[in-house]
Amino acid sequence: MTAALYPYQAVAADTIAAADRPVLNGFDPGLGKTRVALEVLRRKGFRRILILCPSSALLVWLDEVGRWWPDGPPGTIVDAGTPVSEWSHQAGIWIVPYGLVSETSGRVADQLAKVAPFAATILDEAHYLKNPKSNRAKRIFKLLPRLGWVHPMTGTPAPNHAGELWGLVWHLRPDLIVSPLTRQPMRESEFASRYCETRHIRVKTGNGYRMIEQVTGSRNLTELRTRLKPMLVQAKKRDVLPDLPPLDFVVLPVATTFVPAAAAVTELSRAVKRNLGDDAFLAEADRLLSPETRREVGLSKVDAVVEWIADLLDNDPGRRLVLWAIHHQVIDAYRDRLAQYSPVKFDGRDDLKARASAVQRFTSGSAKIFIGQIQAGGTALTLVSRTAKCSDVIFAESSFSPSDNFQAACRVHRIGQHDGVLVRFSAAAGTIDDRVQAILARKSKDLTELFG
Repeated sequence: MTAALYPYQAVAADTIAAADRPVLNGFDPGLGKTRVALEVLRRKGFRRILILCPSSALLVWLDEVGRWWPDGPPGTIVDAGTPVSEWSHQAGIWIVPYGLVSETSGRVADQLAKVAPFAATILDEAHYLKNPKSNRAKRIFKLLPRLGWVHPMTGTPAPNHAGELWGLVWHLRPDLIVSPLTRQPMRESEFASRYCETRHIRVKTGNGYRMIEQVTGSRNLTELRTRLKPMLVQAKKRDVLPDLPPLDFVVLPVATTFVPAAAAVTELSRAVKRNLGDDAFLAEADRLLSPETRREVGLSKVDAVVEWIADLLDNDPGRRLVLWAIHHQVIDAYRDRLAQYSPVKFDGRDDLKARASAVQRFTSGSAKIFIGQIQAGGTALTLVSRTAKCSDVIFAESSFSPSDNFQAACRVHRIGQHDGVLVRFSAAAGTIDDRVQAILARKSKDLTELFG
């Protein structure tokens, strides 16, 4: 590893590495589950590793492998076109999206049953397996004998109710849910009866109506927590704040839907070859990238960033987010694509009344996403309140001035903020935007250290 773990991460890594049965990392989002997992894999000496994750996390994993385990097995994203010969037996960290495993007639899913067994498997965002009847869960649980040492991780193990834990526990740690009546692991119906609140509702069918049982909540949670304690390591942001920087900046690599402005990218590639330092490189980028090109870069990242935001918010209903951008067309794209989360917009086209309303709706808790234009809202605003917490910021587009980005991020790093704030710079993976955003993230972090 390239840097020391935070104390709470070190404790988790020790616990997971020492356990002889699967342990689920249930850290709050943003506290470093990926880093802990890579540390444990390194300690155990695994060389053939499978990572199953949402498609929005593929590039994040690839980036984290290179960052935190640079001397480990190489990371490779597996897609539908990857030749089976490349990953049938070789050492490596093979990163596969859940979507390819879920496909009914997917080639990759079939290959998983035929290639050489893996030494270890990470189940990232393990709540994706909350429905044991889904095609995804059935395929993965069937493959368990070939997956080696299995490590599930998710900040939201049961997004809706306790019943969503059953499939994962029954397949990985059935010893923890032994029934006092049968002395066997609880079947799904017995688990639901013990730990879920249900009601019967009437639903319409083709021939009339029928009654179905609907889960409405959870119960006996103290007992369930006690049962599951041997399987779970947790860290809540509120409990580990002394270990965390109050304001941190990281790069979020994302896939692009098209390659923007090839000519400008070529010019910047030449600038890279001249080994320019960070400041000189940013100056070259500022000179060579026209407003139209920058807008294209922003638009090329929309699909991937929207998918990442949806994953974040869908799996943690109480979570809220501030998104910064520059161009009106980019701002509108996010507002339209994220409409289900009741976003508010704040940019130079809005009058004072509309701007005040956007801030009020967000800080009162009625909107889950604040979409702001850096030039219009990057200073003076306060976007956190006692009733509407928010500690996640993402730059869909960023200013070439690190201080502008720092100021915009500080809209939630205000009086009333009791959590560490994590700021992500989206970067178009495989393009020159990678370096631009990495430089901006480093310089923003420098400003945090400079001003304490």
